[in-house]
Amino acid sequence: MEWMTAIRESIRYMEDNLITVSGPAEVASHVCMSEMYLQRGFQVVTGLTLGEYVRNRRLYLAAIDLIGTDEKVIDIAMKYGYETPESFTKAFGRFHDASPSQIRKMEKPPRTFLPMQVSMVITGGADVEVKIEKKEEFRLIGIPHDMTFEEHRAKITGLLDDFEEKHRDMLRGEQAPQNPGRYEKALYDNRIGEYDAFTDIGAAEGRCRFMIAGIYAGGDVPEGMEVWTVPECEWAMFRCEGPLHNAVENIKKFIWYEWFPGNAEYEPGSDYYVTKYCRDRDTSAIDYHCEMWIPVKRRQ
Repeated sequence: MEWMTAIRESIRYMEDNLITVSGPAEVASHVCMSEMYLQRGFQVVTGLTLGEYVRNRRLYLAAIDLIGTDEKVIDIAMKYGYETPESFTKAFGRFHDASPSQIRKMEKPPRTFLPMQVSMVITGGADVEVKIEKKEEFRLIGIPHDMTFEEHRAKITGLLDDFEEKHRDMLRGEQAPQNPGRYEKALYDNRIGEYDAFTDIGAAEGRCRFMIAGIYAGGDVPEGMEVWTVPECEWAMFRCEGPLHNAVENIKKFIWYEWFPGNAEYEPGSDYYVTKYCRDRDTSAIDYHCEMWIPVKRRQ
């Protein structure tokens, strides 16, 4: 399915099944797309995860029910997927900045959250180099982290910054560890930190796995690390220059706002999402460069 068609169909499906939809996996299955890629692209385009979209719409409709009906709070809570009035009241208060009773008495107005309408303007001209390359199977070793799709954007920058701070000299090749333990030796021998990767393989529904990684050179895999096997596939490789965090955000926007919507030949593949860093360079430099690799498949 064409990328923007998939986004619009995801919204339509969630709206048609707002009370019963079980989660992002169901939506991704409906549009025949990897949950990870649908989540990543949907969040870049809309600013929300699929779960946040459904939750916000339900809480808005719950407020409408409170104002327009005499239904009990517990019945409205259960209708919109909350097992207890307490959990409903807590979520409702965070979203509307008001309690259910305040909304019912119209002491405060509800927060409006209407169905989204997504449109796309393809502007072109982004300073991003793209190449398509088939790569044989390779293995990554690194430090895995499990997280929800909703929290990954907030967590990852901190994880990368902490890793960079702790291992800066080693990452830039300036200092080999002296008398290294198993963990430090694996970090150095495999140049962990040159890559990171996402996958939803082995993750619970609504969750993803993130790893700060390097190309596995063989040898010991110490406790706290894993080896992931990335299968042979065709990759779209996006190269961008500039300070690291800005460069990565620019690549994401280019991929989901411009490249996939305007691409008649390729659509997202599945399973892995890889970023390659130039770890011997200052990540804040204006000429710093990195690459984001997206598995792609040719449209049928």
